[in-house]
Amino acid sequence: MEKLYHLFKFTTLGIIAIIIYAFQLSELLSHITIFIFSTCLLVDLLLLLNIHMNKPVLYKEIQQEKFFKPEKSLKTQLIFDLEHEIPEKIKINRYHKQELYHQIGSAKQSFLKEKTIVIIGLGSLGTITAELLSRAGIGKIHLIDNEKITPHDIKYGPLYSHKNLNKSKVEISEKKLQKINSDINIIGHSVRLHSENIPLLKSDVVLDCTSDIKTKLKINKYCIENQIPLITCSISKNQGYIFPVKHINTCLECLTKNNKFIFTRENATLSALKIGAGILATKTIKKLLNKNLK
Repeated sequence: MEKLYHLFKFTTLGIIAIIIYAFQLSELLSHITIFIFSTCLLVDLLLLLNIHMNKPVLYKEIQQEKFFKPEKSLKTQLIFDLEHEIPEKIKINRYHKQELYHQIGSAKQSFLKEKTIVIIGLGSLGTITAELLSRAGIGKIHLIDNEKITPHDIKYGPLYSHKNLNKSKVEISEKKLQKINSDINIIGHSVRLHSENIPLLKSDVVLDCTSDIKTKLKINKYCIENQIPLITCSISKNQGYIFPVKHINTCLECLTKNNKFIFTRENATLSALKIGAGILATKTIKKLLNKNLK
């Protein structure tokens, strides 16, 4: 309507200019009226052209009858792409770089998704390892720990923050890992391991990240008796050990009896923890695939 109003205004000015020119009141007025008339005529033509190009905007009855249906805007198309196409690409390519490794590939990656592991102990070592293996696409990960988060855990544990103080390690770890990789199953058990619930260890591989020698020996015994592959690990100061238990003659108890293994609970450095977790995660994948990855 605003454009129609301007059209009417300039047309009226043009008519007035013609009347003034017709009566020839003065030579100056004649020149002015010729200029006004020419300007009004040009503006009228531009307005008419603009109205013609934008008919659906000016005539509401056309829109009401749905004769004009505008195409999707660029903004609408971008929103559509973000909601429907991009998440699918991310989902498909989540393990793309890992699959490029010739000893894994897409077939072995699918094989990993069918596997189940148990991680006992969700301190610094346990949480770093759990994050690595969840990103690697292990299908089902059981987490076992009965403790709550302390300031020390926040310092080294990548899954914890100050907001999580005094909350269950298992509960927070389960939520964070599920957000990291929604394609796998994270199952938490906020319990202390004892003779009644120790069958929770039944899996393809058990990862012992606890910091108590009695618990380690209990886990070691159960895994040997039930022929469950076990990798036990401990980091102290700037060193540590990662020990895959193969059979009864090379178990953790054998080392402690022969004084070949000395366990301490002194705090480890973050660099040692991350190196240890990386080796532990790699050995776990090797065990699951039964391959000697190089």
